Order: sequence, then structure tokens, then C-alpha cells
Amino acid sequence: MKSFSVIILGGGPAGTATALALLNYGYSVLILERSQYEDWRVGETLPPHAQTLLSSLGVWDRFLQNGHLPSAAIHAAWGSAHLYETHFIFNPYGPGWHLDRKRFDAMLALAAEDAGATLLRDTRVTRVSYNTQGWQMLIQNGETPLCLEASFLVDATGRSSWLARSLGRKRISYDTMIGLVGVLRPQTSRTSVDSVLQLEAAEEGWWYSAPVPDGSLIVTYLTDRDYLTRSGLERNAAKHLSIFPTHFWLSKLECTGHTVARSRGFQIEGDVRVRSASTYRLDRPAGDGWVAVGDAVSTYDPLSAEGVCKAIRSGLNAAETIHHYLMGNTEILHAHMLEVAKEFENYLAQRVQYYRREMRWPTSLFWGRRQTNPLNLELEA
Repeated sequence: MKSFSVIILGGGPAGTATALALLNYGYSVLILERSQYEDWRVGETLPPHAQTLLSSLGVWDRFLQNGHLPSAAIHAAWGSAHLYETHFIFNPYGPGWHLDRKRFDAMLALAAEDAGATLLRDTRVTRVSYNTQGWQMLIQNGETPLCLEASFLVDATGRSSWLARSLGRKRISYDTMIGLVGVLRPQTSRTSVDSVLQLEAAEEGWWYSAPVPDGSLIVTYLTDRDYLTRSGLERNAAKHLSIFPTHFWLSKLECTGHTVARSRGFQIEGDVRVRSASTYRLDRPAGDGWVAVGDAVSTYDPLSAEGVCKAIRSGLNAAETIHHYLMGNTEILHAHMLEVAKEFENYLAQRVQYYRREMRWPTSLFWGRRQTNPLNLELEA
């Protein structure tokens, strides 16, 4: 049986950030990743201050050599039909960055391997148990079963929160937001758009569009799931499950001004993908010998533009907590949970303030749901 100080379930930014930080303390670390980093991942735009986090992980130079696309500004039609600009020219950290997420995640994983972590790709956990001696785990690495043990586990499984939920923790949901993601390819070699992130509010949601390094344009419509299910297109859903979201997305795109104009000269590739974009948190993000990080512990509204940065911060904070715990300070988990709860409460308050900047649709359910302090919608097992 192979033994490690810490086993991390999930090799995304939260998991690899946790690993990189733990390696600095001298722990043996194993990362278990389900994929081979070949699956499609939604592009994301990093804010300029991400430089400090990537530098703290020791990967800033790798990042600069990874071919991501600098982002000069944010253009937003929010609170008004007119676009206004927030330019990064005066930002002390320089530009933001439009990511190739598949390349970015793979870069962080390779950095963790180079720093001394063991990384198993194409791996799934089949059994896990805990006793006074620590954790025992059975995994399937490709076709090979392996038995493992560790002193501490990290749940970095993203929105599934697999470990926490298998241990009986529940998720508290605050909305049902989804993102309908369209990948648009240029129709000619001369088709291009400015390297900026663009936001456009609409009556039943809002739009996000950004270029990615391969020349395509990611155009995402954020709305609540019930708008999709209650739309006039619903009656065709059963017959056309794969194209229904695409028809819905196209119908809403035609109602925009800036986003549809930006999309001219591009054509949609394949079907629109539907991704959960809801806000939730775990009822308890840690316990004896384990902690959740990144999206496994909570998710923020995409409007925050903090997805990757939040994941890295979460990993750095968790690594410090794990170090103190393994050194004998078991009370540190309680302090960590209080800090996580405080951060989430601050996020909810900020979300209300951002959505209150848009008051053009006073009778819209979508906006009304976000312009007051949110209630817990659902407690998920």
C-alpha cells in the first residue's frame, strides 16, 4: 500500500495550488485527476491581479510562456445600453488574460509534478474510509487498481464536491443560474475582435463574450434554469434535446445589441453547451482529516470574474491549514471554516451591490432574485 502525507482528489487549479503550497512545507503529495487534461474546458478571463497568485505558486514565468491572450480592458453595458470601458493600462499588474483553460490547467499540473508531487491521471476513487490511523483508499488508475493511505485528504473535485458529499456533507444552493456557452469560429482569416472582455445585461440574464488564444470567440448567456425550461421552445425539447439549448441561445442573442454585433463574421461550432453557474456552498467545508477547496467548497457568480483566483487562494489557505493540523493543531479546522464562511458572506453582499447597478428591468425575476439578500433555495444531499 502506497502512503502519502496528503492525497488531493482533483487536479484543477484548486487542487494543484494546494499541492504546490504543501510541497513547500515538505509533505509528500499525491494528486488524483479523472481526466488526461484533453477534455474541452470553458475559457476564462483572468484579472490583472492574478499575477500575484501565480507568482506565489512559482509559475508566473511558465504562465507567460504558455501562449495565453492578453486582455486590454473590460467593456460593459451594465446599468445602461451604452458600453463603458475599464482599461487596464493604468493597472499596476498590467493586462488581464484570456485563458486556454485546458492548457492552463495542464500547466499547473505539470508544475506540481516538477515540484515533486505524484500525479495520477485517468483515475477514479472507488472506496474511501477513515479511522484513527488515517485514510485508506482504493482507486482505479486506468485499468490498474491501487490501494493508498494518507494522513489527510483534500476535496478538489469541483462542483461535484464528491468527497464531502460522500462523507455526508450537504450543499446549500442560492440560485439556479446556468451558462449557455457558444463557441464561435471566424468565417475568414480576416475576422477578429478586440482582445477585451465584454459584458451586456439583458432582461432575463446577461452575456459574456471573450476571445480565446485559438482565435475563436466564447459567447455565454447567463440566465436561470427556469427561463430555459419555461421558454416557448420547451415543447420541442423532448424531440431535439441536443439542439434545444442552441435555439434558445440564438433566440436570445438576436435580442442583444453589442453581443450580436460582436458575433458578426463568426459562426457557431457545434451545439451550445449548458453548464451550471449557480452559487452554492457546503454546509461544512472541513472535518477530521479532510478539507474542501475551490468549487468543491463554494462557487461564485461568474460576474465576479474570480473563478481561477478564488481556486488558487482557496488552495493556498487550505495548505496552511493542513500544515498546522498535521503539526498537531486540530483546532485550526474550526478557524478555517469560520474564515471560509466569512469570505462567502462578503461575496453575497458584493453580489447584491453589483446586480443593483442594473435597474432597467424592475419587474424581471432574474434581476429581482439578485438585488436582495439571497435566501437558501435548496439543501442538496
